Amino acid sequence: MGGEERGDLTNMLESFESEKTEEEPSLDLDRQPTQPQVTQPRTAPSQSDQFAIGTVCLYDWFEANQKNLPGITHTKVSIKDVNPKKFLIYKFPVPNSETGEWDIDMRRDAHIYQVLDMPGHAMIALTNGFVILYRYEDKFLKSYWTRTGLIIVFCIEMEGTILIPYARVKLKKAGKGINVPEADSTSIIQKLTRSADIEAVMLLYPQFEKFREGINTNQDVLVWFTQRQMEMRDTTHLLQIDNVLISIFA
Repeated sequence: MGGEERGDLTNMLESFESEKTEEEPSLDLDRQPTQPQVTQPRTAPSQSDQFAIGTVCLYDWFEANQKNLPGITHTKVSIKDVNPKKFLIYKFPVPNSETGEWDIDMRRDAHIYQVLDMPGHAMIALTNGFVILYRYEDKFLKSYWTRTGLIIVFCIEMEGTILIPYARVKLKKAGKGINVPEADSTSIIQKLTRSADIEAVMLLYPQFEKFREGINTNQDVLVWFTQRQMEMRDTTHLLQIDNVLISIFA
């Protein structure tokens, strides 16, 4: 890393250290409501008998998993009297950049902020955080970063390419672990062929009204929203879509 880049990162760190608040998206998760293709199931070690999946601090998880996260590179800096684990800085390619541009993101309190303690399939930088994709037994988990903790969306897989959300849970940033709700896969798959409740979808996602033509079944809705999610990088918007799909398939 060149001197100029190191200086910029140092200034950024010192600026973050002096700030006491950080903007967080407003998440309306009381309204009940996919991401990249993944393969090769992994199982997670239990941290205690109380939880199916334990937690580990973000910094340590990233150090252990970076080699399995395509397009994500750890950027390290050293500042006197500052715990190096307190800040996680990583570099990632700017989506849809025609010039191969990269950007950086910085997460503070990485030494105390807890994430799920199991291997990740992917980590995607968002405009206001990140999402980590995991596989647990026959399920997939999308774990969204927010300032106060994780929002974890549980999914089953359809045809090896599309994830169907069926439940979610919140985990505080110092949380010790989670349990995984069971999925009624037979019922979820049966719902795919049912006629879509277009009015209910529009109540939860008003923008859908402009695109409703040609949407007939719940599977049509799922495919449309899956493509929509692949085009965006906003945590609030991604969770809004997950909430819509959960309202259909839970």
